[in-house]
Amino acid sequence: DFHLGSGTTAAVAHKMGRRYIGVEQMDYIETVSVERLKKVISGEQGGISKSVLWQGGGSFVYLELAKANQHLVEQIFEAKNESTLSVIWEKMQEKAFISHRIDLNKGNFYKAEFESLNFAKICFMFRFAIWKTRILA
Repeated sequence: DFHLGSGTTAAVAHKMGRRYIGVEQMDYIETVSVERLKKVISGEQGGISKSVLWQGGGSFVYLELAKANQHLVEQIFEAKNESTLSVIWEKMQEKAFISHRIDLNKGNFYKAEFESLNFAKICFMFRFAIWKTRILA
């Protein structure tokens, strides 16, 4: 369920003995979704509980994914000049998670075009590329 929300789909799947994955990007996951699944495990009797003879039990794993390239995003926002951005670019090519749609093997990824941009445009390009990658991740 890519919009876990209050956890209804996960709760029903759990009670039916099915495997499930819930994804939520909002901050309320800990206070709403996770708490609801804890109640399901403890035997909460709402929804389909009676029809499936739900008595509680089981477990679930809750993970919070790290934001892809967050450290690079912070460095880009703190950068004051092109030379700092150039160092960040080198780090990005070596260690960053970059979308599969970007081919870094194409001649140092358009180095001439990159070097012709001014500082503001480079910052924008980096922020946009990393933001797009974060959404894809």
